[in-house]
Amino acid sequence: TFPDITPETWELMIKLIDDPIASRTMKAEDVVKVATYYDKYEFTGGTKLCEHVLEEYFKGVAADIDTSGRKIPVAPDVEVFVDALVIANHANLEQSFEAGMALTWQLLRSKIVPIGRTAFSVEHMRKLAPLMNEAADEARFLGGRYDVKSDAFPDKFVGDCSEYFAHQTLVSFISCIKLSGSNCDGESADGNFKKGNDYSFWLKEGVPFGAPQQRRKVLYFDGQGQEVSIRRRSKEEG
Repeated sequence: TFPDITPETWELMIKLIDDPIASRTMKAEDVVKVATYYDKYEFTGGTKLCEHVLEEYFKGVAADIDTSGRKIPVAPDVEVFVDALVIANHANLEQSFEAGMALTWQLLRSKIVPIGRTAFSVEHMRKLAPLMNEAADEARFLGGRYDVKSDAFPDKFVGDCSEYFAHQTLVSFISCIKLSGSNCDGESADGNFKKGNDYSFWLKEGVPFGAPQQRRKVLYFDGQGQEVSIRRRSKEEG
């Protein structure tokens, strides 16, 4: 007897093994439902089938997010992706888990929207954190800025990604900033600031090239002197 398996899940488990059409059309979502039970009760054929399906699934995700060609990358269903990776770990699908983790690190390091790090929610990161913690070679995640063992990691990471996305939105849609009536320590910072190649804003009008000491700069982050800060409003500020 299998007291922890519902009749619906049991029916799906048997169907996927016995029905050739069902096994050929099996999806990652099906693996999430049955793989743990195949492994727990030593359904060898079912476990091998899950391994194959998830390996092909992760290969498909890798192809979809590839940015090396001319095609437009396609973001995966992150909910399915994370659940498939968690199940691959729980059900001892070692090859699938290895392939999925490699993709996970690739996505978490990517700044491309929407196929990179901004795709993950706090709940996704809560599920991924224990798996990331097991990867000793990745302990210095993103240059040591994050401690994946910390309970605060999911919120911290997703919050930083949200700030990055807001910054990128500003970069994309703003080409010029006009300041008037400014007073920086008794000096004016008025003028039209045009976006430069470094994604900051420079006052270039009437300033000869090669005279950087006369150029005033507007930055997206906290500055000093005549620099102007642009940031997202906090929750407390509405």
